[in-house]
Parts: sequence; structure tokens; C-alpha cells
Amino acid sequence: TGLNRGRHLDIPGLHLDGILQGVDFLINVNLGYRLELGNRVVVVGGGNIAVDVARSAVRILQEPQVEGALLGGAHAPAHEEGAHPQGYLPALDMARLALRAGALHVRLVSTESRETMSAWENDVREAEAEGVALEARWRPAEILGRDGRVSGIRFLRNLTAGQGTPGEEEFTVECDSVILAVGQEADLGFLSEGDDIRVGLEGWIQVGPSLATTASGVFAAGDVAFGPRALVEVVAQGHDAARAIHQNFCGRPDLPKRPARFRPIAAQDLPPDTLALPRQPMPSLALNRRIGISEVALGYDEGQARREASRCFKCQINTIFDESACILCGACADVCPEFCLRLVPAGPLQIGLPPALSSRGETTMLIKDETRCTRCGLCAQRCPSGAITMEALEPESFAAPPSGGTP
Repeated sequence: TGLNRGRHLDIPGLHLDGILQGVDFLINVNLGYRLELGNRVVVVGGGNIAVDVARSAVRILQEPQVEGALLGGAHAPAHEEGAHPQGYLPALDMARLALRAGALHVRLVSTESRETMSAWENDVREAEAEGVALEARWRPAEILGRDGRVSGIRFLRNLTAGQGTPGEEEFTVECDSVILAVGQEADLGFLSEGDDIRVGLEGWIQVGPSLATTASGVFAAGDVAFGPRALVEVVAQGHDAARAIHQNFCGRPDLPKRPARFRPIAAQDLPPDTLALPRQPMPSLALNRRIGISEVALGYDEGQARREASRCFKCQINTIFDESACILCGACADVCPEFCLRLVPAGPLQIGLPPALSSRGETTMLIKDETRCTRCGLCAQRCPSGAITMEALEPESFAAPPSGGTP
């Protein structure tokens, strides 16, 4: 299961009419229901969903002219309306939908800086073209109301982006609606104490290595068990959960997985000039035709699709690290074009050091953000000690068990 319920902010004023959850807003728009947002909408959040909401809102009203501008960096003039977010993937979609619904002024504000927010740059540029205003590094402090309905929002300047540290600068923005897109959580209202399914402090269902929950015969995978993850990870967990369920029903906990092996890849075998291949621009509707909830992206033709597919780094090829050979020189981190490798002090990580490092008394560790890695292989080419190699995961032939059993 996924995270299908929006998170709330812990600020005064959430009881007022005119406050919408981003997930609920998206559902209602896609079902064709009319939502009265007024002319001034504040989207609180920082992601792609929030941008989509703002863009869609103006299209529903079929207003070709939408006021607003996209403000980059930390600039946010105090005399203009604004709003505040945190959690950028939902926020971008919300902002787009709000514009498509006919709001004349839609602002998206993030606690993060423009450089560190998680919104995709392509979506931000599309939102800019359609009139969404983006304000960075502001924190919502209070939603204001009049006669039981939203009338404005007050927020504070974030001096430290993403840290929730307010500055003394603040301003109040008048608005008719506030859409919250500050992240999502699992809706576990269907669970009761008698189900014996344990939920962790973070709000996710606790599972073991086999994806089994604390209730006998019940398994969980995906966002509900591990939080937001990439689609490919969720698909892999679905495979693992299916195998575990099959083993549970068959009473055979020793069923083997399909064998596979890692094969080292030489530098010359990696895709040539992949870093230099430009992204193919997505054909899209003209601005004056972006009305209603029609799809903006038109899709690639065959030639464009082939050129874009040629940029693929092949995700079965991975970086393999030999910690015993690593000299912690930092050369791999210097050359990484996606900044997914970092040398950090080991102490603040608050995790147990591997025996090889512990015995050497290392106080620095190399960490990698797998979600940013493009498998370009530059780190392996640069490593002076051979501690990093590029290796392809290849499945081996799987012989069927005797007597027609199921592998």
C-alpha cells in the first residue's frame, strides 16, 4: 500500500474553512468536482504534486491569462502574497492544479531553498510559464481567519533552509484558500488492537526481513512499511513479499531465490558519452491550450523515444565498494556529477562501524545516496586504490526442482 493521506501542520488555524489537503484536492479534481478556491490560493508544500495542483486549477476555469511570477532563491517580497511549505514533491502539483482551477494568484512557498528543494526542475519551469509564484525559505506560523473562513496566512523567514529555524522577518499574506501539501502518510485506520500489527513511531507498519508483520500470516511492503520509496524499490519488495507469502503457504521457508552473480564491468564497457547526451525535450501543449485537466505532456515520437532511451545507464550495473581497500581520499566524491557520494564524520551517524573500520580506528565514513546515483562509473574510474568497481548483476540459469516442485 502507499501513503494516501496528507500530513497536517502543527500550527494554529487548521480548523478554518478553506483549508484543503493536497491528496483530497487531487482526487476531487480528477473526479471532475468543482472546488471554489477563490482568487488567491496558497499552496503549502514543496514538491511536484503541489505544482501540478496550482497549474491544474487555472486550467479548469479555462483562464488563459494568469497573473504571477516565479521567484527563485530566497527572494520573497513582503508586500506580496505568499505561503509556506515543506515537503516539495506534493507541493508543485498542488500549485499547478490551483492555477488550473481558476485562481488568479497561486503561490507556492517552501521552507527549503530553491537549490535544495526536491521539485523537479522541468516542472518548476513549466509552473513558471503558467504563472505559479514560488517563494523559498519561509515557514508557516499561523493560518488566519474571518467569520470561520481562511483570510490569510502568516509565515516567518527560515534562516537555515530545511532546519525549521525562523528568523525575525515575517509577513502576512491575504488568501482565500490554503492547500496543504507537506507530505503524505499511510491511512491505517482499518487496523485495530486485535489485529496484532505493530506500527512504529514513524507511522509505518513494522516488518521483518521476510516482510512479515507482527501478525501471523500478514505481510506488508512498499511505502506503508518503509516510507516513500522509488517505484522500482516497491516493485522489488512486491516480488519479495509474494515469494515470502508463497513460502508461508507451502510451509517451505528454505525455498531458494533465483541465483545471480555480479560480473565486473570494464570502463570501456560503460555507455560512451552518456553524460554528454542531452535530455530530449518533452513535446507539450501550447500555453493557451492548457485548460481543464487535459494532459500537458504529449509524449515522444519513436525517434525521440529512442534517443532518450539511449541515455539509460542500465540500473543492473552498480557500484561495488570494498571497504578494506578504501583509503578515504575523497576522489570519488570530487568527481561524482550527481553529488551522491560524501565523506562525513562517523560519530554523528550514530551507527555501528563495520569491524574492518572499527579496528582501524576510522573516524570518517563514505556514504552514498543511491537515489541520486546514475551509474555513470566515474567514481570507479577515479578510485586510486581499486576500492570501487562497476559490476553487473546477472541472473543465472535456475534448474527446476525434482518431481515438478515450484522453485
